Order: sequence, then C-alpha cells, then structure tokens
Amino acid sequence: MDILHASSIEVNGKALIIEGAPKSGKSALALEMIALGAKLIADDRTEFFKKDGVVYARSPENLPIGIEARGIGILRLPTCSFAPVLFFIEICDEFSRTQSSQPQEKMILGKAFEFYQLSVMSSTASTLYLLMQHGKIDSNMSIDRLPKTSRRHYGDKRKKK
Repeated sequence: MDILHASSIEVNGKALIIEGAPKSGKSALALEMIALGAKLIADDRTEFFKKDGVVYARSPENLPIGIEARGIGILRLPTCSFAPVLFFIEICDEFSRTQSSQPQEKMILGKAFEFYQLSVMSSTASTLYLLMQHGKIDSNMSIDRLPKTSRRHYGDKRKKK
C-alpha cells in the first residue's frame, strides 16, 4: 500500500487523483467536481491498494469523511469507498506547468497511469468531469488541425469564410 498527499474523487466508477502543494486548491477542485456529480473518495490523503492487478484509491483509516470548507466546517458529501484509478493530475502554477497537453506517466504500485499538470481555471472542474465521463478523442488532435469539413462533426460553430 502507498499513501499520497492527494485528494481523490470518483466519476463514472473511476478515481481521479488530485495532487498539489499545500493550499494549491486540491480540496476546492474536488468540491467543484462533487458539485457536478462526482463522489468523494478521500481528501488530503489517498491510500492505494492493488487487487487482481488493478490499483484502487481509498481513504486511509482514521481520516474523516468530508472536505473542510474554510469558514464553514467539514461538509457532508456523497462518497465512494474506493474506485480503480484512472489518472492523476497535479495542480501547479502556470510557470511550473509542462507546456505539453500530452500526459506524462506516474507509477503507483508498479502500474503506470496518465499524469497531467494543470493550472486551475474556472473551467478545470468541468473539463476534468467531462474527460472522466466521456474520454477524449485523441491527445494529438486539435480543433485547428481538423480539416474544415470535419469541424462541424466536432461541434465547431465558427463562421465559414
């Protein structure tokens, strides 16, 4: 078993692990995602275990279930006991973030997972929630690289010239 200083939430039966420095916004991002429909696995510390080759995230023993909202107290939230890990994100400032949208790798209990570095913006929670619900088309694809005839299929509403 490994324990990381990270929050974790469940969306669509899979765990997202949120890492970052103290006061970087891990709990705030988790709260935003829970407001969209995610469930809390653990706040501040996440424990990992492996069963049948699958790595799962769960709350360590003796960790209170809930997230402390500053000035309010610990909130009662929808929870999930454990879930298989899908990927990791690290909240970082814009200057330390890797500029590539390509995921890196993070090893936990001998298994590699996609790892993204993100600076938190107003759309970060929505973007991550949708990624976990529906996946992505292709990491190498950009709307600007699609042929003009294909853009409407991907929801591009730009005016034709």
